[in-house]
Amino acid sequence: MSHNTTFCAQVQLGGWSWRGSHQTLGLTHKLRVPVISLPPSLSFSIGNIYSLPLKMMLEEVLPSRFSQLFIEAPENINRNPLFKNAITIKKELVDLKFSFEILRNFFSDKFLDVVQRIFHGKPISKVFLFERIITLIRKNYNEAKTQGKWTEPAGWSVLKAIMLINYLQKLGIIENIKNYNYMEITTSEKKTKSFNLDGFNEFVKANQSFLDSDIKVGVFAVGVLVRFLFDIQYASLNNTPFENKLRGYKLNPELLIQVYTEALDKIQKYQKSFYVYSDLREIVSQYFVIKQQDMNGMSNNELSFYFVAGLEMGRKFKNEKEENNQETKL
Repeated sequence: MSHNTTFCAQVQLGGWSWRGSHQTLGLTHKLRVPVISLPPSLSFSIGNIYSLPLKMMLEEVLPSRFSQLFIEAPENINRNPLFKNAITIKKELVDLKFSFEILRNFFSDKFLDVVQRIFHGKPISKVFLFERIITLIRKNYNEAKTQGKWTEPAGWSVLKAIMLINYLQKLGIIENIKNYNYMEITTSEKKTKSFNLDGFNEFVKANQSFLDSDIKVGVFAVGVLVRFLFDIQYASLNNTPFENKLRGYKLNPELLIQVYTEALDKIQKYQKSFYVYSDLREIVSQYFVIKQQDMNGMSNNELSFYFVAGLEMGRKFKNEKEENNQETKL
């Protein structure tokens, strides 16, 4: 297939098919010289407003870039175990699959601009990226709290954001620290089995495209700790009053330090033990407390996102016995 291969587009509301079978980006398309078959998972519905601009953008994409955009990068991302049985559809656990719907959700009014930059390999500002990610998470969170209506769970939005971050990294649109070396926290003494230290270490090592610096690991771990506090409070009070301390996920370094110290104090009072979650506290000490000056290199939106990611994934690192017996212990 040469670069000047032409596309015949039939604009419709709905999916975009190759030979009428495979779908992606949102137009009905017929390729005169069929070369690539795109997997059905790369699909979403889209209105006519995007049809012609997207068709014009695609005509400028090199075949090698096309394969990278729609096959290689998505398939690589979808293989991550993090996205297996990650969401619930009609009461059934299903895999989360990458699609350009994710871009449209986060970028909405800037969707075409972002797609064009991705198609042509132009960088996107991390400040802009994390502003868009956390804005959607805050919006859904606030609507669920104040209006009582169903919104996409924050945990789903976090997973989609991680997918997006990974996708943009693989395409060279944003950079990450490729040589980051996470030094595992180990324990020689089993003071508590409540926190799954091995599971946490394995998670960080398996997701270093997302957790690619000490301070990101540290902020993420603070979110995990606060999730543990939420579970303790809910088991005791049927409520999570500490949630008010998070200010609608509008965090900054000073506020996050305050959240950590107050959360730790609350946990110790509830559990009546200085050593509770000692392994998790050691991670927070090494990667957050000692490294706290590194937060100055992150925007407040990026900081907030990594905290919310830890908050939403916290239960992954709670041992099953601890989770089942939480109410009994209190």
